[in-house]
Amino acid sequence: MAVPRYTSSLPETPTVEVTLLALDLAHRWQVEEVVTILSEILQGMIRTETFAVIAEAASLKHLESLLH
Repeated sequence: MAVPRYTSSLPETPTVEVTLLALDLAHRWQVEEVVTILSEILQGMIRTETFAVIAEAASLKHLESLLH
């Protein structure tokens, strides 16, 4: 029997709002690996219309990777 493996891939891209909610939970529960993954996803979501909300979350959580 084949064992399923988690590849951290999604069938579709989550919205910025959903990603930020997941980031909040991961940060609150101090799951650093997930915080890192979500930060990388958010880096790719930065657009003119999403910059403010992503920058605010990065600043409040002291996420250096999203601030630079």
